[in-house]
Amino acid sequence: MIPASRRELIRKGVHTAGLLFIPLLYYSEKIVLGIIGFFFIVYPIIEWGLIKGWHIPLISALTKYSKRPDEQKLGFAWPAYFLAIGVMFSLIFFDRRIAALAIFHVCLGDTVAAVSGRCWGKTRLFFNRRKTWVGSLAYLLVTFVGGLYWLPPAQALLLATVGAAVESLPFKNLDNLLIPVVVSLMGSRLL
Repeated sequence: MIPASRRELIRKGVHTAGLLFIPLLYYSEKIVLGIIGFFFIVYPIIEWGLIKGWHIPLISALTKYSKRPDEQKLGFAWPAYFLAIGVMFSLIFFDRRIAALAIFHVCLGDTVAAVSGRCWGKTRLFFNRRKTWVGSLAYLLVTFVGGLYWLPPAQALLLATVGAAVESLPFKNLDNLLIPVVVSLMGSRLL
C-alpha cells in the first residue's frame, strides 16, 4: 500500500499538470476540447482494462499510485472525470480568459490547498473536518496572486475568496467539478 502522503503528492502532481492547458488554450481552444473529449472516451476504457488486469505502461502505475483506497474499491476514479467535466463546462460556455482562470483555480489552487493543509494545517475547519484553515488560506493566497494576471486586485481577491469557499465545502471529490463551474460563473460577472 502506498503511504497516503505520497499518494496525494502523485495525485496532486497529475492535478497540477492541468495547468499545461492554459497556454494551449490561448493557442487553440479546439485542441484543448479535443484532448478532454478524447479523455472522456478513453479514460473509462483504460479504467475497465485495469480492472480486468491489463498492464498499460506508465498509466497503470500512475493510476495505481494515485487512487485513494475508496477509489481502489470502486475501480473507477470519479474525481478525474469531475475535473474534466468542470473544465469542459468552462471551455464551452465561457471565453478563454475565464476558462484559464477556472483551470488555474482548480489545478493549482486545489493542489496548494491540499498539500499545505496536509503539511502545515493543524486547525480544522468547523464545517469540514477534512480541511484546514492553512489549506484554505493557501488556496486564497495563490489564486489571488495568480488571478492578478487576469483581473484587477479587488476582483481577483473576490474570486479567490469564492473559490476558497467552494474548495472548503464538505463535498468529497466534487470540488473538482464545483470549482471550475463556480469560478467561471463568478468570473464572467467580473470580467
